[in-house]
Amino acid sequence: MIVPEFQPIIVTATTIAAIFANGLLLYLILFHTKSHMKVYSRFMLSFALFNFIYPLICFFVSPLLYAWGNGFLMVPTGIIRDSVFLSFFGMLMYVSAYAQSLALLTFHFLYRFSLVCKIRFIKEMEAAHAWCWLIGLYLAMACGYCLNAYIFLMENPVIQNYFADAFQSDFGDNITAFVTVGAVYFLEDGSIYLRSWVGFLICMTVISSTFVLIVYCGRNIYHAILESAGSEKTKRAQMGIFRALVIQTLIPVACEYGPSGIILFCPIFGFSMDTTFVTIAFGIYSFVEPLATIYFVTDYRRVLIQKSSRALGRKKSLRTTVKVLTTTF
Repeated sequence: MIVPEFQPIIVTATTIAAIFANGLLLYLILFHTKSHMKVYSRFMLSFALFNFIYPLICFFVSPLLYAWGNGFLMVPTGIIRDSVFLSFFGMLMYVSAYAQSLALLTFHFLYRFSLVCKIRFIKEMEAAHAWCWLIGLYLAMACGYCLNAYIFLMENPVIQNYFADAFQSDFGDNITAFVTVGAVYFLEDGSIYLRSWVGFLICMTVISSTFVLIVYCGRNIYHAILESAGSEKTKRAQMGIFRALVIQTLIPVACEYGPSGIILFCPIFGFSMDTTFVTIAFGIYSFVEPLATIYFVTDYRRVLIQKSSRALGRKKSLRTTVKVLTTTF
């Protein structure tokens, strides 16, 4: 199969960068979290772990996105592509990861909303009960999104036939040799292909409902912080965490949800497109987000600056010592 030359390079580089950045964030969370952030750090830990695993899924699957005519298609081009079982499992994991990131974002906002806005029934809920609800909702979103892809978007002969000639022409390979996930909104005779529309509408329902909840919580959190009667120090700390949360939302919106939304919507209007920007955007997401979190959470930023300063100071001291010894002898 003819894969764009840049794709393996981008996937490998961003995977290495993401592992390093998320490893650094994991270290800061585990060893440099102060008492006032202990509970919230568990949510940041979940995000860091997810962003540590997600680029590995991308590396092994290395999905190629293809938008042509009134449909879109995704096929694995990574090291698992020759195994039908691994390709099938890997593509489902990749699709599921999209919903998992949405679930984690929503939980972040719900937690901050309950804490800052003092939502009584959430604050009074026992920790074990609350975690059971969160894990249950997380699994429901992940498995539900995965099931939707499996039933309505995956390994569909109608979709494969629709793309067969174009795929052969552009990539020099038979589409039936790959595990595929995709949709065709209108067939060649102009008729609506209902199965793809159902899958698309389920995806959009999940995405839109979570973003409505995120916007609602975010707006109330912001106003509650501004109107709170706490000290300026407390307000600054709360606002810093809120900014980190907003950045944690904007980065995947710009790098993942936005580009994937373009891929979902444009084929409805018959727009074929080069999906290079999607591959690049997906790659940026996993390593930029932890760096933004480190920057906006003051405690982590200070620790990193202090340790960097000490390391640079030791190097400078060592160079001075070597220079003195060289001059002396």
